[in-house]
Amino acid sequence: MLQPLTWVLMIQVIGIAAFPMTFSAFKPLSDRGYSFSKPIGLVVIGIISWIFSVSGLLNPSKLFLFIIILFMVSISIVSTLKHWMEIKHFVKETWKHIVFLDLLFLSIYAIFVAFKYWDPSINHTEQPMDFAFLNASILSDGGGPEDPWMKGAVISYYYFGYWIFGMLTVISGILPEITYNLSMATIPALTMITITGFVVSLMRNEPIPKVPSVIFAVTSGIAAVFLSNLHGFIEFLRGKYPLYNKEYIQTLINE
Repeated sequence: MLQPLTWVLMIQVIGIAAFPMTFSAFKPLSDRGYSFSKPIGLVVIGIISWIFSVSGLLNPSKLFLFIIILFMVSISIVSTLKHWMEIKHFVKETWKHIVFLDLLFLSIYAIFVAFKYWDPSINHTEQPMDFAFLNASILSDGGGPEDPWMKGAVISYYYFGYWIFGMLTVISGILPEITYNLSMATIPALTMITITGFVVSLMRNEPIPKVPSVIFAVTSGIAAVFLSNLHGFIEFLRGKYPLYNKEYIQTLINE
């Protein structure tokens, strides 16, 4: 049970380390990029480690990944000192919004962790391939991850997402079969927080009568996370309620 807590704490720390950079880069947004800080922090770690790996300069070892994090923290400290009064004022004025976004992130993460707890299998559709690419990223010793089906060749597929979560696996020391499922819980949580924060920023200057903009923002996040693929719900209805099954209805008509 400690693995999900360790994983989400690590992502939270990376997000906090990246926030001073987003604070300077996303001035037009009402949250100054806080809703983007977690994915941006992950991308920074992923892109730096990937560039050094594919160029053959350094392998993505745990020590090197910690150095990357320290580098990011150093930049954030410099940025924080430079904009200290501005950041202090921002946090004082918007701490409730920040806490809300983090609680939203943790809630979606917990929902999908619970789902993966009851269904942790990695054995259908593209999951075995996903798991192979994740392990290839973790085991990469320079030049990029090796193709699991063609020894000596690199993966000829878009694999950067696997690479990012592979690097998090290396940092955390958690087993890949666990981090695979934790990654599957992290993606919708990141989607929820980024879309919600972005929509709030888009609507902050718009006249929204009666209904607060945050409701629209959360609805947008829920739509992206839960409504993008209704196939599972439809299959549930077909199995639970025969009248919903088109084949069953057609049989009744023919009779």
